[in-house]
Formats: sequence, structure tokens, C-alpha cells
Amino acid sequence: MAAIIWLSLMAALLIVEGMTSGLFTIWFAIGSLAAAFCALAGAGILWQLVTFFAVSVLLYIFTRPAAMKLMKKDRLPTNVERLAGKSGLVIEDIDTRAQTGRVRLGDIEWNARTQDEGALVKKGSTVIVLGVQGNHLIVREDGK
Repeated sequence: MAAIIWLSLMAALLIVEGMTSGLFTIWFAIGSLAAAFCALAGAGILWQLVTFFAVSVLLYIFTRPAAMKLMKKDRLPTNVERLAGKSGLVIEDIDTRAQTGRVRLGDIEWNARTQDEGALVKKGSTVIVLGVQGNHLIVREDGK
């Protein structure tokens, strides 16, 4: 009977893991499987609980970092993420307080703001992209 409970817990944890991408409950699902084997072997509930927590925590501590690296290994940055570090030409004065400013990156024009709210960047200046917020580039003047 205890083995069925542990296997049911494992199934529930696997369903939760399937709905998320955090690689958290998978380790506890494996711990549940180990506890189910203990139950089938006739171990008492205390040993089942110790096995569940020990296997789950040890797997989480020692294998999760490596698994997370493997999951992120093939991730390609999006087009917007690739803009950071690129330089552009200011085609309209950038005044963050007035919410004005445009920058040309390649052949595309973007709304632009500076990270420093009081900074003004004149038309014709070169800027470096720090990031993107919504549809605005966050920039700083090149050389500053």
C-alpha cells in the first residue's frame, strides 16, 4: 500500500514538472521512486521518509546545476538580446525627460532613452545600446 502512495506521489510530481521548466520537482519524483522501492522491500515508514528526503536533496544539490547548464547550452539569444553592445547613430536628440529621441541601428530606426534620466544626447552622436525596454533602446553616449 505504501509503495502505491509513493508511486502516486511520483506521478503527481512528474505532472507538475511537465507543466514547469524549473527542474525542481523531478528530483523529488526520483526520491519518491526510491522510497517506493524501500516500501516494496519491507522497510518501515521512517526509512521510506529518510530515503525520500536523502535521495531528493542529494540529487537536487549535486545534479541540478549540471542539468540546468545542459538545458541552457543550446539556447540562442533573441534578436533583441543581440542588440546590447551595438553602436548606433542618433537621428533625433535624445531627451529622456521629454521622452524624445531616435537612434538608427543598421537600417532600422528605434525610439531611444538614456539610462540617466537627465542626460541629453545630440543628433549625430554615436551611442552604445545597453538594453531594450519595451520598444525603446536604452543607450549611453559612446565614449562615456
